[in-house]
This record gives sequence, structure tokens and C-alpha cells, in this order.
Amino acid sequence: MRNLLTAFFIVNVVSLFAQQATPWERVAPPGSTVYTELRAALKEPEVVYRMELNAIDILKERKQLEKLNKLNNLTALRLNNQDWVEVPTPFLYLSGLVYFSAANIPLTHCNDSVALWGQLKFAEFSGTNFDTLPLSFNGWTRLLHLSVIGNKDTMQILNESGTHKELQELKLYRNHLITGWDSVFSFPALKKLVVYKSGWKAIPQGILQHGVLEELWLDSNNIATVPSLIWQMKSLKILSLRNNSITRVHHNICFLMQLQVLDLRGNPMDPYDVRCLQALLPQCRILY
Repeated sequence: MRNLLTAFFIVNVVSLFAQQATPWERVAPPGSTVYTELRAALKEPEVVYRMELNAIDILKERKQLEKLNKLNNLTALRLNNQDWVEVPTPFLYLSGLVYFSAANIPLTHCNDSVALWGQLKFAEFSGTNFDTLPLSFNGWTRLLHLSVIGNKDTMQILNESGTHKELQELKLYRNHLITGWDSVFSFPALKKLVVYKSGWKAIPQGILQHGVLEELWLDSNNIATVPSLIWQMKSLKILSLRNNSITRVHHNICFLMQLQVLDLRGNPMDPYDVRCLQALLPQCRILY
């Protein structure tokens, strides 16, 4: 009995860790070392699962870069504070990557060879300089999560960018966005979309027609209304519109039977209209 209880406890602890761990932690064996020097990692490549290279001139280490392909077990890579405009070629041959992050690197584009990262499931970018979300990302056919934070250029998201059939979560923070989503929004498996501080004045029609989206977070934009087409988002469970300019929510929102949370805090809504919304959505928690 004691052994059974111990096994049950271990299973539950492992399950809890898996739920709370970040992708950076989940894609590697628990407790695996994070290597911060390329030279040290190459001395024992068979046990290198995670590597984070920060603010060092990696390109000067040409002999070490030529050996990168020895890191066959590397599943998570973070590159920080570099002055590159594209990911250097030697990193593109790390075909076992499941997680990749580039922070404070002014990337303007990504070589088509990033498609070699065919196992990639999590990609995070910040401080980039994309003028278009790279179409080369379409080669990541297993991608589940993509985030772009603080892109420094006006960034266009083409309709062709929406070919990720497995993508479940898309986060876009502090970006000035130009999208084609008024006509189409073609991430078929997307469950969560977060667009913060991106200057949107309206919810794109293509998003309103996305029937499987469960969470929509559009905080700190300039959105003035929630339009009648909101009724089409019948899988929606969370709608967060904090700190916008919303004065009106169309009554068609009453058709969102799955909606659990509607966050309208920081909007100039009339309290009477909020009470009407609560009557329309008795099952929903409305924050105002």
C-alpha cells in the first residue's frame, strides 16, 4: 500500500510540474543543465538539451560553430542580445530543436532554411525588425506556439502566414500590425489569440469568423465597439478587451453560450449597458 501511495504521489507531482512548467522547461528532461557557453557544451554534447547564449560574439568562434551539428540532443535554444539581421547558418542545422527563442536581436528576415527545424513546436521572438512575418515560418509544420513581442518595424501579416495547421497559440505584443485578416484568418487549430498594444481600432472580420477560437485577448488597443458578427465565435470562452475605447457591445454576444469571462475593465461603458450585458449573459462573469 505504501508503494502504491508513493507511486501515486510521484505521478501527481510530475503531472503538476508538466502543467506549470514553461515550454523551455517541458521540452527537455527535468533538471537538465542550461549550458551558457558553446565551448563547454561541445565538450559533452550527448547531455546538452538546453543552451542559452547571451551577449557574446558567437560568430568569432568559427571553429566552435562548425561543430554545432554534434549537439544532436539539443531541444531548446535561446539566443539573446546579438546584432544579427538573420539567424547564422550553423544554427539552422540543429534539426532536433523543439523550442527556439531570439530576444533583443534585430532580425529583419529568416532564411528559408529555418524549415530544417521540422520538430519545432515553440518559437518566441522579441526586439526583432520584421517588416513581414516571415513566410519561412510556414516550414514549421508542427508549431504549436508563436509569439512576437516588441517588433520595431511596422509588421505585415500576410494571409499566406496562416498555413500553420497545428498552431494553437499566437501572441503579438507591442507590435504595429498590418494584417490581411479582414478577409481571412486561416489558423485552423488556433485556440488562443493575444494581441496587446498593437493599435487596432476594430476587431478584424476574419477573426470574428474564426469558429474554434476559445480565448481572444485584445487589451490596450483602440477598439471602440464589439460588432454584430461576434455571434460567430461560438467556441469563445474568454474575451478580454481591457483598456480600449469600447462604448458598445452588440447584443448578438448573447449567442456565445460558451463564454465564461468578458473583461471590459478600463472602457467608457455606461453602467446600464453593462447590466444589460449581464442579463444577456447570465452564465458569464463580466469584469467592469
